[in-house]
Amino acid sequence: MDDAIYFHERLSGFLVQEVTFLHGFPSYIWTLFYSPFLIFAFLYLARHLWKGTHQKIKKRIIVMAVMFSMAIFLDFLDGLVQKSDIFIFCRDSLCDERGIHLMRLFEEVFEVIALGLLGYFLFEKYLFEKKNDKKR
Repeated sequence: MDDAIYFHERLSGFLVQEVTFLHGFPSYIWTLFYSPFLIFAFLYLARHLWKGTHQKIKKRIIVMAVMFSMAIFLDFLDGLVQKSDIFIFCRDSLCDERGIHLMRLFEEVFEVIALGLLGYFLFEKYLFEKKNDKKR
């Protein structure tokens, strides 16, 4: 839903216009406000998954956390590229546009996979735990 209505971009744009000290922030402003909440929520849920799981799932949780971190980093980098001419991929504008597109594509893929895995693992853990508890 957020990607469809650009909620965090619109809210961030409003804040940048209204709060003067935010004008100089080098990337998208949402990273200042939303990242702490996203990271806290993700770590909280990952901690619940970590407890009482076997090694195979723990490795998947680590991969999921790395992908989530990469998604946040790439989004921050996208903001740097958009707000400054210092950060470019190539001197040719078509090449630079392709580089930005690939960076955004990887960010979205990492984000979707990481959040999908998080949801799947939580669903699997709590659905099967409840189901197994009822059988006993």
